[in-house]
Amino acid sequence: MKKIIAISVVLALTLSGLAGCGGSSETSGSAGKQLIVATAWEWEGTDAYQVNTMQPEQTIMAESLLSMNSKTKEIQPNIASSFEISEDGRTITLTIPEGLAYADGTPLTPSDVKRSIEWGLETSPYSSDYSSIKEISVEGDKVILSLENYSASVMYYLVCDFMPVMSQDQIDNTSAQDLLMGASPFGLFNVDEYVAASHIILKKNAGYQTSNPEAVNRMASSIDEVMFKIMPDGFSRVTAVKSGEIDIALDIPTQNYEELKNDPNIQLITSEVPGLHFMILNKENPLFSDIKIRTAIAYALDREKIIEANKGFMNPVYSFVVPSMMDFDQSIADYYQDTYCGKLDQSKQLLKEAGWDDTDGDGYLDKNGKTFEFTLMADATNVFTKNVSQIMQANLKEIGIKLNIEMLELGYLRDKETQDEYDAALEGFEWAEPMSILPYIIRDSDNIEHQEFFDMLVKAGEIVDNNAREKAVAEAQKVLMDEVALIPLYNETRLTAVRKNVTGFYFRTDGNPIFNDVDKN
Repeated sequence: MKKIIAISVVLALTLSGLAGCGGSSETSGSAGKQLIVATAWEWEGTDAYQVNTMQPEQTIMAESLLSMNSKTKEIQPNIASSFEISEDGRTITLTIPEGLAYADGTPLTPSDVKRSIEWGLETSPYSSDYSSIKEISVEGDKVILSLENYSASVMYYLVCDFMPVMSQDQIDNTSAQDLLMGASPFGLFNVDEYVAASHIILKKNAGYQTSNPEAVNRMASSIDEVMFKIMPDGFSRVTAVKSGEIDIALDIPTQNYEELKNDPNIQLITSEVPGLHFMILNKENPLFSDIKIRTAIAYALDREKIIEANKGFMNPVYSFVVPSMMDFDQSIADYYQDTYCGKLDQSKQLLKEAGWDDTDGDGYLDKNGKTFEFTLMADATNVFTKNVSQIMQANLKEIGIKLNIEMLELGYLRDKETQDEYDAALEGFEWAEPMSILPYIIRDSDNIEHQEFFDMLVKAGEIVDNNAREKAVAEAQKVLMDEVALIPLYNETRLTAVRKNVTGFYFRTDGNPIFNDVDKN
């Protein structure tokens, strides 16, 4: 699971025989069933507590304490066989069953759970998201989390791959530097070899068990070894899955959909990404200091044209919390759509009221001798953003605004936003829990005038009742919407190609793939 503040890091080292693993340099000829998966991305680390980014497929080696139901989004057991939340929401009790073991055979204990969460509080860049945990105690098979207040963010961390379980011994006797790439969390598989820019080999954990009610197979995998091939080029992943060189290709380019759909050996799986992409307007830019101008731009953007141009592999969104996320409220999405969308004539009128007109007949508005022109910065690595930017360019030309497009490396783009060196940007995030992501989307503090938005999110996250929390999150979104400095646009649909001799592969609601039931004939 990725977060917006994450910046991918290309590893400059080759690692084999990682801590806690058998360590083999063999990449072929291994006994038993081997599954080969193509991924576009390097892994930033195997210690989820130290990294900024976890790639979705890393759920295969870092199991979460709880899980999110793939259909209902309800929280359910996973490593923990059961859990209880006190009526006031300030005490979470996790039951850790006996019989679980790490890949080296060491039993998983409640003390490991306690030490792992403490390690996160000490080291994680996201520790503030679960800093409401004030005490962790162990009583027999119970791990008891005492919270300052109920926290929806804490509940989500318990179900996501940023809070796995590692052995207390490994945490206490390994340096943070070595643990970054050498951690051996409890999971279905365990990393055996990592060769940067090439591949990752994982061996199955014979001591694995899960209490996840959705898993058909709740024991060790029927697959003995998984190899992730790092293949950044989408065309290469498509070619490899078609030829049978690999079994599963993640993040398939949408332009290859028809080609793969018609291949009798391929099954295609689509999964909606929990998160969205949105346009940011820099309110410090004189062009956008007037809310009429920002509103005019919001009125003019045509999401349906964006979706059509991308062959339907995305969905229009009208709020900052989408249906695939927790605490989605349809009423606030309806409010935004009714208030800020599909009003081209009103857009032109607002621009006219602000003093912009096409005095020289060149098709673009001008004022005091200056053309209404600005630059949109977008992520050059995302498969959709260039196309989306071009549709937005055409949308704004209809109202006389000249939009220039600049494609940048993601880290550089975010530096520009933070330093206030931008006109507008196309940004996005992938995360399922609102309270621990919406504050991060305000990369430029000038784009929200009031502390009210942040305070409302904090209070919303402390509400135990789901319906009441959804309404509170909706009210916070309205504050952000009515500033019209951030404009929600679309969320993506992930496309995965799987050879038909592979069964049991699916995605959870939060966008993470599940490997428990995978088999290969």
